[in-house]
Amino acid sequence: MRFFSATLFAFSFNWMLANSAHAEIEIEQLDDDLSGLSAEERAFFEDDSFFQSLAVSTGNLKWVEPELTQDSYSLTNTITIDQQSLQNGEVKFSQCHINLDAFSKIEVVYNKTTTRDLKVIRHQGIANYVTKPFSVDLTGVEKGAEICIEGTSQTLTKVDTQENTWQLKRGPYMRKFFDGYYPMHVQESIHWQNVALELSGLATEPTPLKIPDSFMLKPNANSIEMNYYFEGRLQTNYQFTQQN
Repeated sequence: MRFFSATLFAFSFNWMLANSAHAEIEIEQLDDDLSGLSAEERAFFEDDSFFQSLAVSTGNLKWVEPELTQDSYSLTNTITIDQQSLQNGEVKFSQCHINLDAFSKIEVVYNKTTTRDLKVIRHQGIANYVTKPFSVDLTGVEKGAEICIEGTSQTLTKVDTQENTWQLKRGPYMRKFFDGYYPMHVQESIHWQNVALELSGLATEPTPLKIPDSFMLKPNANSIEMNYYFEGRLQTNYQFTQQN
């Protein structure tokens, strides 16, 4: 019996979605003779040239060219802040996991202390799914499959009462395979509705790294959209000032 645990690459995944919330995808209890694998999975493990070609990254965040993330797993994440969010810290999210690899079973797991009301809103290339309080179990996943999930996450925090400053921490996002980190694309949109907020800061954590101007679409009065192309672990901190 073998146990493989890798992240966001081929047979096992780990998506850090919001603050301490995360989504984790694992394949486990594979037979030593590979008899429990699909034809695609068996070919993957028997192809030594794939493993020999991997260039391991340490996990330190660095930006990459968008071309490096084409035709691989990506994540789109839309967050909505409303008046109720300012009272209880809860934001609504809708996220799509795109271009999954072919596996018989994948489990998307969220942090049970910050997440509620999970619901699958769209999927393709997936034979079946089961929504649980803090996870979504997928079976019969085809190569290139996609699933979109919505829910509520308690991740908005007031950091300065006098200045009416709020922060929304995201991540860490990563695409990890064994001990290596590989290029990934995260598209993140934040919208605020019926609240007088203004984006006042955006930084990577724990080490500040200048975010290329090309990653940000021009923000408007009530939204911002980012396209991050990176390798390693991406953690961001959005800061908002509430206008009087």
